[in-house]
Amino acid sequence: MVGFDFARSIRRRHNDGWSAHNTLFVHGFVNHRQNWRHHKKFDHLPITDKGRQNASSPVATVKLYPAFVTAFANMFAGVSKRPHERQTGGKNLSPLFGFYANDTLLYGFKPSRPQSNRVMPHSGVITRIMVESARITHFKSLKGQRKIVCLTAYSAPMTHALDPHCDLLLVGDSVAMVVYGMDTTQGADLDMMIRHGQAVMRRRQKAVVIIDLPAGSYEDSPEQALATARRVLDETGADGVKLEGGSHMAGHVARLVDSDIAVLAHIGLLPQKATSKSGFRITGRTAEEAEQLASDASAMCDAGVFGIVMEGIIEPVAASIAAKCSVPSIGIGASPACDGQILVTEDILGLYDGFTPKFVEKYADLQTDISAAAAAFHKAVVNETFPLEQHLFWPKN
Repeated sequence: MVGFDFARSIRRRHNDGWSAHNTLFVHGFVNHRQNWRHHKKFDHLPITDKGRQNASSPVATVKLYPAFVTAFANMFAGVSKRPHERQTGGKNLSPLFGFYANDTLLYGFKPSRPQSNRVMPHSGVITRIMVESARITHFKSLKGQRKIVCLTAYSAPMTHALDPHCDLLLVGDSVAMVVYGMDTTQGADLDMMIRHGQAVMRRRQKAVVIIDLPAGSYEDSPEQALATARRVLDETGADGVKLEGGSHMAGHVARLVDSDIAVLAHIGLLPQKATSKSGFRITGRTAEEAEQLASDASAMCDAGVFGIVMEGIIEPVAASIAAKCSVPSIGIGASPACDGQILVTEDILGLYDGFTPKFVEKYADLQTDISAAAAAFHKAVVNETFPLEQHLFWPKN
């Protein structure tokens, strides 16, 4: 049996891309050319084929005693990934959902993506143990089980109303249009997205919360994308980020995923590329476009995204991509064959006073209702029927 020294370390490793949040390092005193053999339910497991391929010498055996695993779990159970998530009453606590080491599940659920061995340049190995977000894991598990429900949210009151009914809430850069009255989403900036992300997180109970990286904040390089994503998550406590683009953004996505940042992809019609409302063009109409979209989806899956938003794609092409997609596909003006659907909340409420896309179904007409309420208030004030006695404060006898 090999002796091990276990220690938890919460640290930042900007230069090598390791997680900026809670990371548990397990330092084993074994030869750096050896791999590990882990044990399911604390009993022996046969070494995996991948382990056989990676091991160039006899495999060291690690016994995970129940007492260790209990202590291991307690270090993470109820411990937030970010300080401001440490709330009481069981809200927004990050539960233990999975421990992984070198692709091998130690405790919990199936790994979401491969983890490369991180070999130290001395006679020992250091292996990162990942804790996968419970909400992201649940979101991915919905694929093939039922349709996934997603909407946008930008404020605390709206989040309170939407959260019980949604699997995912997107703090989208569409806030620039539907809240701030801009013509495109390009006016959204990082501070704006963070402010609205914070508002949403104050009322989130169960839904996955993802925040758009705004135009100009991530495209230049993978390092820029990583710095931006880290700031967004550190300052909001959200579950992940979304960025637009296909194959050409695969390197950016891989950099984020390698740093344990959950990424939602967005392909097809890319609002951040539109310089005016006329720039919102449906895609997939030609064979070249269809081939590119399929390539984009494949590249995003290979890069490690947990889901893909497909917007403004003609139905046959969207359906074909959704059928082959290994992660949940979320349609918006795409196909009912997608694993789920997303719309801008202000659109389905009839609250946005601008252009309504063809793919929107309105389930309310709040513009009319709000106008009627304002008219009634106007009439009451002018007619002096408001305020009444019950609305006033009186001296106590």
